[in-house]
Amino acid sequence: MSRFSFRLQKVLELKEKSEQVAATRLARAQDRADEARTALEALAAVRTAGTARLAAAHGESPTVGQLRNFSFVLEQIDQQVTRAADAATTAESGVVDAQAQLTAAHQARRVLDRLRDKKKDEWQIAETQSDLQSMDDLALTRFSKQNQQSSDDA
Repeated sequence: MSRFSFRLQKVLELKEKSEQVAATRLARAQDRADEARTALEALAAVRTAGTARLAAAHGESPTVGQLRNFSFVLEQIDQQVTRAADAATTAESGVVDAQAQLTAAHQARRVLDRLRDKKKDEWQIAETQSDLQSMDDLALTRFSKQNQQSSDDA
């Protein structure tokens, strides 16, 4: 019995590697998105806490200088929150792109997997038919020899 050989095995292996690379990219993109969301949440918490502290520190009758300082600090925090939100959006977009690449790589590999399975099934059927044909030939040969020996003995 011969051994099954898939002609496109190298291509299948390349597709599997491509899928693994895409999965790694997706995991990294998800990590970056998680980090960006965490940073955004931390900055939002800092802004909320900072606003409360600044308001409490300046009391009920703040001076113009205190109000300008308060406004400047809030503006700086808001800019950082905006940058963090942009980074989080970019990271989420990276996750979506990486997921799409992984899906495409998985589909490409599955197509070749199915083709390999189909070819293997066809090979197994052909091998079985070949074995059956060999057994039939052997049985016919034995039957012929027995008939020949019977007629020679008679």
